[in-house]
Amino acid sequence: MSSRTALQPQLDRAAHAKRLVLTVLVIAGLLFGVTPTQFSAAATAAEIAAADVAAVSITNADDIRGNVHLPTLGDQGSTLSWSSDAPDVISTDGVVTRPPAGAPAATVTLTVTATTDGATAAEDLVVTVTPLPVAEEKTAYFFPYFRGETDTTFEEIYFAASHGDSVKSWEVLNDGESVLESTVGEEGVRDPFIIRSAEGDRFWMIGTDLNMHDNYDQFNFAQAQQRGSKHLVIWESDNLVDWSEPRLVKVSSDFAGNSWAPEAYYDEAAGEYVVYWASAIYPTTEVDGRNIRDTYQRMFYATTRDFVHFTEPQVWVDERKGAGLGMIDASVGEYDGTYYRIIKDEGYMSVRQDESDELRSTSWTTTQERLGQGQPNPWGGTFTQGEGPSLFPSNDDPDHWYLLVDQPSYHGGQGYMLFETDNLPAAEWTAVLDADLPPARHGSIIGITETELEALYEAYQPDRWLASSAPVALTVQKGDALQLPDAVAAVMGDGSTQQVAVTWDDVDPAQLDTLGTFQVSGVLAAGGPVTARADVTVQEDAVPVENLSVEPASVELVVGRTQQLRASVTPLNATGRAVVWTSSDPDVAAVDATGLVRAAGPGSATITGTTADGNGTDSVTVTVVSDGGPTIPESAWLDSFEGAELGIAGPWSATPPPSTS
Repeated sequence: MSSRTALQPQLDRAAHAKRLVLTVLVIAGLLFGVTPTQFSAAATAAEIAAADVAAVSITNADDIRGNVHLPTLGDQGSTLSWSSDAPDVISTDGVVTRPPAGAPAATVTLTVTATTDGATAAEDLVVTVTPLPVAEEKTAYFFPYFRGETDTTFEEIYFAASHGDSVKSWEVLNDGESVLESTVGEEGVRDPFIIRSAEGDRFWMIGTDLNMHDNYDQFNFAQAQQRGSKHLVIWESDNLVDWSEPRLVKVSSDFAGNSWAPEAYYDEAAGEYVVYWASAIYPTTEVDGRNIRDTYQRMFYATTRDFVHFTEPQVWVDERKGAGLGMIDASVGEYDGTYYRIIKDEGYMSVRQDESDELRSTSWTTTQERLGQGQPNPWGGTFTQGEGPSLFPSNDDPDHWYLLVDQPSYHGGQGYMLFETDNLPAAEWTAVLDADLPPARHGSIIGITETELEALYEAYQPDRWLASSAPVALTVQKGDALQLPDAVAAVMGDGSTQQVAVTWDDVDPAQLDTLGTFQVSGVLAAGGPVTARADVTVQEDAVPVENLSVEPASVELVVGRTQQLRASVTPLNATGRAVVWTSSDPDVAAVDATGLVRAAGPGSATITGTTADGNGTDSVTVTVVSDGGPTIPESAWLDSFEGAELGIAGPWSATPPPSTS
């Protein structure tokens, strides 16, 4: 028996390049078959067994964090069996029990034995099992997405992170540039889906291997379903910042025309991930002559433990909805022992909700058709049809769920909109109209920890990570209305100081009728654990105005036009802060009670603002001109024409500029 240390083959599957396997995929009752071929007519059984054990490797062998794939069939057809010197850590079927958080890593020797025609060969593979991570509460959200097909860079992966624990406010990271770019397959990626490992400290990003902009004239989606990729693009990371190079994994047979919109869900009972996607299936592997209208999109699934080795695809959803129309874009969540699936029905081009007690069941029950139809959308219209759903739970309330649905322009929308529910089983979804979402086409959202959020900001947007923010002090007279600042000064992760917008908590009016000091907290529109704070002092005496400033400092208007003036009073809660506006000549420039100036006639006028307590005053000069176009300087050189208007036939002549000699 020889001994070697297993190396991580995460990005290199060359050890399996000799595999000669015939896979026959037949849909709607056809079979899956695998037939190993002969290694070599001259090779002995011992040589075949030795070659098969030499080709075996284990993904992430020096940093195992979940169940491992232990093959049972060698590349050349040998039967592979396994033993472990620490079965309580790694069993012979690859189930991993990691050491507890804080414990040392475990070193395990796995022995693989290949048997063929009575001959055997064995090798030891030494692997390292990493301890479990320290549990951390999820307090923010991460949103990877792609942007569309109208630019070649849009079919790349962009990152956004939430402002605190809110799905309504987001920071687009990396200054709006993409973070991950596919250099494999079609060299474009769409529909990115992020999944956290069951143990919590590894992530996989899977996406559609598709480049519409460069390969399919941007919008020829029919062609992309006829001769598209059979692969998925996959990245791997342990911290959301350091990512592997992209790798292609073939999940569909050559009978497929595409492999679109993949997602994954962890099957806890089986200890593996179920990856599902949509494919159109054709009767032959010949691409020429295919027509999407002759088939339709079905949903398939395969399973994996490491996102390197996948089982053969199985049919999951098979519903023909018309010529070229089927089921696509599925997203799954589990609640109280039941699986819920949001999926696009191409029959009416929108999403429905299904449920099942079994994730891999092919007979789910439809709970609600046309989710959200008729509800208002954020763009002043209604939600009519949508696609690309992404279902995810709230971080702090297990009964509260969110749903992203893309309402594209051809369905009367402008992109993703957000829905929410406190009753997932009843499919009672309500549109969230005040969510400020990134410019995403399709993507996915997961909850992340404060540590993970900080790492994302530190790597991709340090100037938007909050380091500190000093409390603001406000004084208000008892019984007066409280004015809170729209933004406060904050020190950012790169050392800069910025004015950052604040959403303040509601204030109980009774607090303004009680002498003393109270605090108001607010959420800052940037990343980080820092919150805004206002220390409010309520006093009996009036708060005098210290200063009034009016902007802009000067105004030039054409007769009939208007200009809004802005008044800033210091301090913010001065009792007599109301501003009274006057004009020195209303026939030139009139001003109303809100500071809106209207140009009445040519000339100049002074607009003055004065606070109600008389302590603050400021003025603006307004110049009004007739609507006669720009004034031409006397020294300008003018072309002269024989006609009174342009377009009159010549001959034309020009007057040269005066001599400067």
